[in-house]
Amino acid sequence: MINCPIGGRSMLQINKLMLGMLMVFLFTVFGVTFMFHYRVKAADNTAPKTKCLDYEVMEKIYNLVKKEFVTSFDQKAFFNGAFEGIKKALKDKRITFKEIPEFTYDENKDDTENLRDFKIKLRHTVDEYKSEDLTEDDLLNAALNGMIDKLDDPYTVYLDAKEFDRLNESMSGGNFTGVGIYIELDREVDNQLTVVEPIEGTPGYEAGLKSGDWIIKIDGKSTKGVNLDNAVTQIRGPEGSIVTLTIQRKGVDEPIEFKIKRAFIHVSTVVSKIVNENVGYIKLRLFGSETNREIDQAMTDLEKKGAKAFILDLRNNGGGYVTAAVDVSSKFLKEGEDIVSIKDRFGGKNRYKSYGTVHELFPLVILVNNFSASASEITAGAVRDGKRGILLGTKTFGKGSVQTIYPLDKGGAIKITTAHYFTPRGRNINEKGLKPDIIVEMDDDLIGTDKDIQMEEAVKYLQEQIAKKNS
Repeated sequence: MINCPIGGRSMLQINKLMLGMLMVFLFTVFGVTFMFHYRVKAADNTAPKTKCLDYEVMEKIYNLVKKEFVTSFDQKAFFNGAFEGIKKALKDKRITFKEIPEFTYDENKDDTENLRDFKIKLRHTVDEYKSEDLTEDDLLNAALNGMIDKLDDPYTVYLDAKEFDRLNESMSGGNFTGVGIYIELDREVDNQLTVVEPIEGTPGYEAGLKSGDWIIKIDGKSTKGVNLDNAVTQIRGPEGSIVTLTIQRKGVDEPIEFKIKRAFIHVSTVVSKIVNENVGYIKLRLFGSETNREIDQAMTDLEKKGAKAFILDLRNNGGGYVTAAVDVSSKFLKEGEDIVSIKDRFGGKNRYKSYGTVHELFPLVILVNNFSASASEITAGAVRDGKRGILLGTKTFGKGSVQTIYPLDKGGAIKITTAHYFTPRGRNINEKGLKPDIIVEMDDDLIGTDKDIQMEEAVKYLQEQIAKKNS
């Protein structure tokens, strides 16, 4: 799953990033989220902004994927994916076409020759089938998407100029225009687009959307096979405009249609309160640019109110900046302790360590569920491996890959999975997740209600730890 508030959990603020900075982007479990780590590469801003996608850009994307993708891939299948993509586009438009021969990839030729032959065949195919119904741009987009599909990686995605602009907008902290829901692709249900959590007080929440709702249509268009970036783009839009979401809800036979007016939304990354007089509760919505300051202030305020233990609630948190995960983890770890290691396919490794905390190391429970991903899993893994706290709830999502965004000279960008991350003890949690120390099963839509038994168990455990410490 990728995580982010629609129009908001993917908060990367690319325009403020230093070249090569590593971070995490929630690819929509929260609005857009599948959550991801990103290195953002600089684009050539002097390049003319014409068509985003042409044959030269296709060649550049191929070279980037070949150089940076986290694993080796079948280059013959990759090239032929272009023609499969074109055939699919023609079928979708019900346009009659003759058989398109397979591209002959010659392993005895060098890349320059194979690319030359590929571009000749691609250009010929596009010229033959372009029309008013399917323009050259449409066919090139179909070809590129067909190629990327052959990587069998849901996190490697081409973003056109509009999608990339939306991504930049949504990375501006906790402010966005949308309906106020976190979404994700639930891989346990054939990558079904799913509402992870509606944000209280937003149009989506007020309309009655619930955690676990399947979004089966957006404005009448099926979401089958949609990727998170495209879903977010479709759901977001101008303030005051209407989006129609068709929902399939557990226990309800017929789909439910919601017409929701988009609005400007601000979401604080941290919400906190005192529970049972001496337990500090902190809900972290995402790992954003303001999270370090906000969680530090929350902990200070809670300590002044008598907190002697902490609950860090990472349920439904799809991730954010890796730097923010390091900041949060450092609040609960001693200086110098390992937090996360990031390894690329060539064996290159970056290790991140705690820089220590000014806060007392009180007993700690981290609440997690199947939508806790990416930066949430980095933090949870670091705290548990450092023996500083326990995990309570259900198994986490299992998002352990790192994406790099490469802006393209003529607009748009390619997002490529380039590495995997590992917990301090060397665990690769990708598609595995983290199993809690204390498993407490509960429907996600009970989070934050008076029937939140995961919260109850966390408070109970911490009261016991406080009593032991005082005895």
